[in-house]
Amino acid sequence: MFTGEGELAGLLAAGCWTISTLAFASAGRRVGSIAVNIIRMVMALLLMTAACMVLDGRLVALELSGHFWLWMSLSGVVGFFLGDLALFRAFVLIGPRLSSLLMALAPPFAALTAWFWLDERLSGLSMLGMALTLGGVAWVILETRTPEERARSLEHVSPWGVTLGIGGALGQGIGLVMAKVAMAGSAEEAAVGIAGEPIEQVSALVSTQVRAASATACFLLLLLMAGQRRKVIAACRHPSGLGLITLGAVVGPFLGVALLLRSAQLVPAGIAQTLAATVPVLILPCLVLLYRQKVSARSVTGACIAVAGVAVLLHGG
Repeated sequence: MFTGEGELAGLLAAGCWTISTLAFASAGRRVGSIAVNIIRMVMALLLMTAACMVLDGRLVALELSGHFWLWMSLSGVVGFFLGDLALFRAFVLIGPRLSSLLMALAPPFAALTAWFWLDERLSGLSMLGMALTLGGVAWVILETRTPEERARSLEHVSPWGVTLGIGGALGQGIGLVMAKVAMAGSAEEAAVGIAGEPIEQVSALVSTQVRAASATACFLLLLLMAGQRRKVIAACRHPSGLGLITLGAVVGPFLGVALLLRSAQLVPAGIAQTLAATVPVLILPCLVLLYRQKVSARSVTGACIAVAGVAVLLHGG
């Protein structure tokens, strides 16, 4: 029996990620997507490390196996570094609404990756869910607009922006499968769903901390190699830009993850993930109220179909 607290926590997690999406998109237009990525990852890592110290009594889980560290770190590189690098650039190019809608493709990408890599079988219901998600996203992306509508819109559908948004979803999907391999002792054990007790009993917070640490290291390396130091320093001195990044870092990877974990404790994981995946729908009224952006009926319908597809996929697996 559900008490309502778990469902509320899942919706609040989606609300947090909706706020962080809008905050990061606005910050990216002010100070650049790379600077936003670097600063918010450092902030998120510090917050997660502090939470680990309070909840687990340790800063770093050094006792974990080398297998866990390797695959969870690779998951961070693919999901948090490469995936978010593409996603945050998409925020700037095509806007937060379309970018968040494209991120609905992450669960189908994860399912397909697990199918090819881990030989996880997909049910007919799962295939239907993927088809609904892809159809809903395509329905919105392929919407035609008159020149007047395009001129009034804050969003511009560019092929490169859409490609980056899809790349962000692909990185998140593949990164999730890598995290599953890390939690198991090997890819073979991950493929069979880890028969018996999992080898690594690791909290999601610790796992996210390891992923964030590897991604932060990559972003700092990019900072040195790409000569972005001045942009990052300028972003730290930009009051509104830094404020938006701070807001996004606190409500997104920190509070959002905590609320999702609470939701997963009280209701089935598939329901928790479905509730948290409603960002493409929740973001629509925010854009109307905050930016006076006109949202077409086709956009609303497509977003709802995509979220429904995610729900079917998660419950059909």
